[in-house]
Amino acid sequence: FKQKYTQENMLGFELSATFWHFVDILWVYLLLFLYFVG
Repeated sequence: FKQKYTQENMLGFELSATFWHFVDILWVYLLLFLYFVG
């Protein structure tokens, strides 16, 4: 497991980080949308 991610092979880690940041932004947008519309 330690050998899975190296300095050169961080694509999966970067993709998962990008995905979770997108989800965070989506929640903030959704909450603001429901707050101002509802």
